[in-house]
Amino acid sequence: MIAPIQTKRMLLIPLSPQQLSGFLENPAAIAKQLGFPFATHFVDENVRHAIRMKLAALNEIQGDNWLWKTYWLIKINTPEMGVGLVGFKGLPDESGSVEIGYGIDTDFQNQGYMTEAVQVVLDWAFKHLECNSVTACRVSNPASVKVLQKCGFLETSRINQFSNWIHFK
Repeated sequence: MIAPIQTKRMLLIPLSPQQLSGFLENPAAIAKQLGFPFATHFVDENVRHAIRMKLAALNEIQGDNWLWKTYWLIKINTPEMGVGLVGFKGLPDESGSVEIGYGIDTDFQNQGYMTEAVQVVLDWAFKHLECNSVTACRVSNPASVKVLQKCGFLETSRINQFSNWIHFK
């Protein structure tokens, strides 16, 4: 069992493949297993699609490398509740770059939770020698842009409403 990452306001829990699968099949059972409820608006069809893709890829990853491919559940302390997900889209590539993805329940936006969670996983990633940069690609949500800016990402390109971002170690 990999230990969660604790901050002052939250706990980031890396979800096992079984727990990720449970998000698709029976979220209430996973909430019961973890011992706290989940907010209702962060597991939409886009998140379900991303989870299905992660589950397929997790079968190919060995050892603790699965942490690069899973979602980390954002559990806030007050109220004690799972409110969002943050994670990487695989292992760092040959140049040491990895892409981040995240989402939070609409009822918990604009409270700094996602900025805190992204900063925590950035710190985690940069402790690994193989990771030199973290990217965020095709970002169109203004709230996501604010999170990236607050965490020190730099915009690298923009095409129409989509922008790409990078944060170097």
